[in-house]
Amino acid sequence: MDDEREYIKFGDLRVGDYVFDEYGSATQVLGVYPQGLLPTYDVVFEDGSSVVVNGEHLWAYQFADYEIETELMVDTTDKLRSLD
Repeated sequence: MDDEREYIKFGDLRVGDYVFDEYGSATQVLGVYPQGLLPTYDVVFEDGSSVVVNGEHLWAYQFADYEIETELMVDTTDKLRSLD
């Protein structure tokens, strides 16, 4: 985004700012809800991109099964970390 502030830290986001969604489209911040200091995780994807999230971040995913259609599931980072 073309912003006079350039890179914006999570704690500096304001209602009305724009961020990129999971599809790379600009989307407006509608609310900011301070969480205090929380442990964070740097999640790295297969394509090399990454995102910093906390344990309560929600992820939608499906298991790769080409024989049957699997249902979309939603879990937190903490839950997915416990599956290792």
